[in-house]
Amino acid sequence: MKANQAGAMTSEIPVVRGRPIPPSRPLTRFSCWTVEITCPYCGRRHLHGLGAEGDLWGHRVAHCVGGKPNPGYDIIPPEEVA
Repeated sequence: MKANQAGAMTSEIPVVRGRPIPPSRPLTRFSCWTVEITCPYCGRRHLHGLGAEGDLWGHRVAHCVGGKPNPGYDIIPPEEVA
């Protein structure tokens, strides 16, 4: 859930652009392709591996919100229009 401008909670799922990172890039702990996003909840950058469907794009859970219920976010390729 996230608060709208009036402070009411909504179940809108944020959409964020992802930046693909190949597996050979140093400083990543993943041996597969990852996607980097800027988190709509905390504002920091996060890395996600392949999703349930085996690709980089789609829905992911936000783990930075301290166990509070949240709708996560949908990751789209950098060239798609949000």
